[in-house]
Amino acid sequence: MKCLYIYNPKSGKGKAEKNKKKIVEKLSTVFDNLEVVQTKFSGHAKELASNACGKYEYLVVAGGDGTLNEVINGVAEKENQPIIGYIPLGTVNDFAHSVGIPRNINKAVDTICNGKMLSHEIFKAGDHYGVYVCAMGVATDTSYATKQIAKKTLGKLAYFFYAFKRIFRYKPIPMTLEFSGGKIEDRFALLLAVNSRYVASFKINRNFAYNDGYVDIMLVQEKKKYVRIRSLITIAKVFMLGIGNRLPKNATRLHLKEFVLTAPDSAVINLDGEGMGSGKFKFCVIKNGIQIIVPK
Repeated sequence: MKCLYIYNPKSGKGKAEKNKKKIVEKLSTVFDNLEVVQTKFSGHAKELASNACGKYEYLVVAGGDGTLNEVINGVAEKENQPIIGYIPLGTVNDFAHSVGIPRNINKAVDTICNGKMLSHEIFKAGDHYGVYVCAMGVATDTSYATKQIAKKTLGKLAYFFYAFKRIFRYKPIPMTLEFSGGKIEDRFALLLAVNSRYVASFKINRNFAYNDGYVDIMLVQEKKKYVRIRSLITIAKVFMLGIGNRLPKNATRLHLKEFVLTAPDSAVINLDGEGMGSGKFKFCVIKNGIQIIVPK
C-alpha cells in the first residue's frame, strides 16, 4: 500500500520532527511504500494533498487543525482521494477530539495502523472547504491572530489572553442569512456553523452527526454599536452548556444543509481555525467528503 506522510515541523513545538524516526518506523510496518514530506510554507500541505489523489491510497498528516484543513482543501471533491490518517499536534485539536483520535502521538499512530475508516462530511464556504466549524464574530479571530510564539509558550492560555484583551472592542456584524424557507437579517455578536462535538476545546455540540448532511447554526444577536455584557454572557452559555440547551432570547439555533451568508468585507470568516475571505458566500454540506481513520 502506498502512503504519503506529510508533517508540519512547527506544530506542537516541533513534536513531529522530534518523533519523526519513531513515527516513520511504525508507519512502515503497515505501508510498504511510504514517502515522507515536510511542509515548508503556508499552503504546502494543500498542494501535496491535491497531488496525492490517485497516486497514494493513504495520506497521513501530522499537524494542527490548520494543517488538516489544508489537506482537506487539497482533496475535497477530487476523484481517488486517499484515506486520511491524522496525528494531531496543534494547540487545540478540536476535530481529533470530536472523532476520538488520541492526542498522544504513539496512540494516534497506533490508530492509523489498527483503526477503522470513517466517512465524514465536509462543508464548502465560498471557494474554501472545512470539516468542523465556520465562525464570525466575538473572539473568532483568536485561533489565527494569536502569535505563534505565544502559543508555543502558553499553549491554550495564549488564546484566552488574546481574546480577553479585545473582548470589549468587538463590534456586532450586520449579516443576512438566507436559506430554504427563511431569511434572517440582523446584527450579530457571533455566528457559528458547527459540525463537531468540540469547538475551542468546549463540548459545544453533544449530538452532532458525522455524516447526516447538516450543520448546526448558532446566532447571537446584538443591536448596539459594541457587543454588550448580555451577548457575552449568552456566548459563554453556548460554550459552557452547549447549543442543544435552552437558549436566551438573543440567540437563534438552526439546522441547515446549505445557506447564503452576506456580511461586510471587513468581517473575516474563521474556517477550522484559519482566516479566510469575507463578504457574501454560499455554504453547503458535502456528505462523505473525506474518509478518515479513527479508533475501532
